[in-house]
Amino acid sequence: MERARNTPDSTVDHRAIARAVHLRQGEREIERDVKFGRSIDRSQVMISVR
Repeated sequence: MERARNTPDSTVDHRAIARAVHLRQGEREIERDVKFGRSIDRSQVMISVR
């Protein structure tokens, strides 16, 4: 992690990390909505992340 920050393409690394975080948040939202009986199209969540 520390080494990646010093590389020239660190911006790409951070974008990938941010994307992974967003994906994880999306998963959590799906779980929450499933708990409340709401149905969510998984592909819609993936598209909104991009």
